[in-house]
Amino acid sequence: DASTTGRKQQVLLEFMRLLGASKGKERSVNWYAEQLCITVKYLQAICRSTTNSTPTQIINQVAINEIKSLLSDTNMTIKEVAMQMQFSSASSFCKYFHRLTGMSALSYREQR
Repeated sequence: DASTTGRKQQVLLEFMRLLGASKGKERSVNWYAEQLCITVKYLQAICRSTTNSTPTQIINQVAINEIKSLLSDTNMTIKEVAMQMQFSSASSFCKYFHRLTGMSALSYREQR
């Protein structure tokens, strides 16, 4: 029904707004659900039905885009980028980047 569709779109828009504001520094689906005053399950259902992606996939995409931009447009060290993106360590940052892109942050920067 139309009111449910409107609500879903509203929640999705608000999720995207929060995501844009955090630029992927906040990567916990739980955090976004809390900010939106909804359950993780409801956020997952909305994302799946409207974007065909999970909240995690959407968050990761935004985070990776921000990281790629920091790597190619700044002279920040890998460690500085990791800190800027609020990773607990450069090592966890590097693992995250490699897992999602299939390449190291350093080789991404060097190919730019």
